Amino acid sequence: MNISCPKCHLEFDPVRWNKFDLQLPIDLQLPTSCRVCDKCIDDSIRHTIVDQYITNRTKTNLTLTNKDFNFLLHLMALSDRFEFYNWFLREASKFELMNYSVFSSTPVTSVYPSKLGAVINFICKEYGNELFDHLYNGWDNHSDSEKRSIRESMRYHSWRGFSNSELFIIYLQEKDDKKLKIDLDSISTIFNKLFDETFNISIFSEKDLDILIDIMKNNTNLDSWYNFAEGLNRDSLIQLIRSFVYIENIKPISYQPSNSPIISLCKLLLRPYEEYDKAMKNVITCNGLDNDLVILINWVLNNSKNRYLPFGENNFSSHSLEEYGEFYSLFVKTSKEISSMEEVLSKKRDNILNEISSLREEISACNKKIAQKEVLVEQNCKSMERISNLKQLLDLNPIEKLEIISKNSKHLQYYPEFLINIDKKYISRLDSETRSSLKSKLKLVKKGYYKKLTKFID
Repeated sequence: MNISCPKCHLEFDPVRWNKFDLQLPIDLQLPTSCRVCDKCIDDSIRHTIVDQYITNRTKTNLTLTNKDFNFLLHLMALSDRFEFYNWFLREASKFELMNYSVFSSTPVTSVYPSKLGAVINFICKEYGNELFDHLYNGWDNHSDSEKRSIRESMRYHSWRGFSNSELFIIYLQEKDDKKLKIDLDSISTIFNKLFDETFNISIFSEKDLDILIDIMKNNTNLDSWYNFAEGLNRDSLIQLIRSFVYIENIKPISYQPSNSPIISLCKLLLRPYEEYDKAMKNVITCNGLDNDLVILINWVLNNSKNRYLPFGENNFSSHSLEEYGEFYSLFVKTSKEISSMEEVLSKKRDNILNEISSLREEISACNKKIAQKEVLVEQNCKSMERISNLKQLLDLNPIEKLEIISKNSKHLQYYPEFLINIDKKYISRLDSETRSSLKSKLKLVKKGYYKKLTKFID
């Protein structure tokens, strides 16, 4: 049976949909709007298909099976589950699919996240890390905002007690940890030179230095550097920090200064003191800092060109921990003052905007009243125009008036009865043309003198 595609309106043989119709009763079939030809099906329509199909399966109280999933792929015109992964990745990078407001961006119902979540949950359960592997392979091709959107689009409870997003984050971390270890092992001869207390950057050839920096730039996960550093003793860690600072002063070792691996190494050193102050940037308030750590912090502040070292926050180009403390205290104080000024100005602005809004409402009300009055004025002008037209008839006898009225396009009600009201004996003096014209006009009259006039003319 040939039917028309609801999108392009061309006839096509709906093989996909015939198969679907044969397998499900009528009350479980997808709406015809979903049944588009293969040329017209797109990512947006696929959302609708997922939404409707999972709804229909729910009606049957069935859990999603391999057969159900494969049939869903068939309806979506996807050849295999890897094409489904690609579709999910494209859409998840654009919309947070687990956000219940997703219906405003895609043609689905508001409960769509639970439906798509059931599909993703099924995939994670049945195919293990296959989806994660597929997503990971193209992970670095996405921006930070796209990555965040993808992770949020997997935020659905898992059969393992975690959300699929949490499982994916764990997976990414394990992958990044493994990649960093493999990369560093591959340059162990070069990398081990960094732990020499007499380290000098001149021991590296330009080629070896570029190799080392490329690896550092291509391993952007700071948590992986943190996890790697956990395997180092304290002295080695301190020396590695110093060596990295020397290199970073010559060439960037990260795409952004705020993402330097040195931050993670310093964080590990400061971890024992977090119990004194959870905010690492306030480590200056800790009383338990040992002398070696103070010396290192002072050295980093005095020697590094990176304003985010060693705390991962702005160091105000301080040359010592003491100096940083003074600058930071001033920063906190001035920030509060600025925030207070901003709050005052914000309130003033909001008050002014509220006043403007009220004034606009008043103006709107006034404009409405003006419009109403203008209508009355217009009506009055039309009435005055009528009076003027009627006055022109005053000098005429009734017969003459009727002759003019018969030729005028105005409705008879336009002319007051008192203006015309004459005895029937004068009607005979009207010519045939006038009588005929008046008859046509009088057909529309239901009562009053003009109704009587109909009888006089007849």
